[in-house]
Amino acid sequence: MTINMVPKDQKSWVETPPLNPPIRNVVGELVENQSWLDTVATPVQNWLTKVFGKQGDPQYVAKDMLNGTWLGHPLHPVLVSVPLGAWSVTALCDLVALSTEDPGMEGAADLTLAIGLAGGLGAVVTGITQWSDLDSTDRRVGLFHGLLNGGITVLYTASAILRRTGQRRTAVALSTTGYLASLFSAYLGGGHSRCVVTPGQINLCHCCYLLTPGWPIR
Repeated sequence: MTINMVPKDQKSWVETPPLNPPIRNVVGELVENQSWLDTVATPVQNWLTKVFGKQGDPQYVAKDMLNGTWLGHPLHPVLVSVPLGAWSVTALCDLVALSTEDPGMEGAADLTLAIGLAGGLGAVVTGITQWSDLDSTDRRVGLFHGLLNGGITVLYTASAILRRTGQRRTAVALSTTGYLASLFSAYLGGGHSRCVVTPGQINLCHCCYLLTPGWPIR
């Protein structure tokens, strides 16, 4: 059985957007009002439940693995470091290449962009698995985060294609836009990482208050 541990009367930051920092208040208010996300989320979560089954089903082992139970840490935040790290190098190499027109820097930028796209596949699969257990406004935030990442992937894919056809400046503009959007998406999704300690046993939200004595079990 999965046990979610939350502090008494503690609500999601989206449900009670804090005044500081201001960006968190704005994002909280924005996502909270996007009720249309629920119409998308419900059928997708129902489908994922059928795919993974219930605890004890043979296919549920795959969900435990994707959630990182074997690692003792949520797997999604680990894998998401690959595209973010790679695309950070891409942005830096692009900046240098535009200034120096160094073919080596251009090649490095193209290579790290491709690595980021490849690494993003693992982040997508683990992220969807983690999101499948969310509900209420947390589910909206997760879905918004996922849709944003989908758009970012499109930008980087288009950039990769344009780089191959010699349209480098347009390609750099697209990848830079994607990089800035990925930083915001990482901020948005970072509050929903989950710490899975043992297979099917404990799944506690560590974004706000970890291991606080006296938490009720929900």
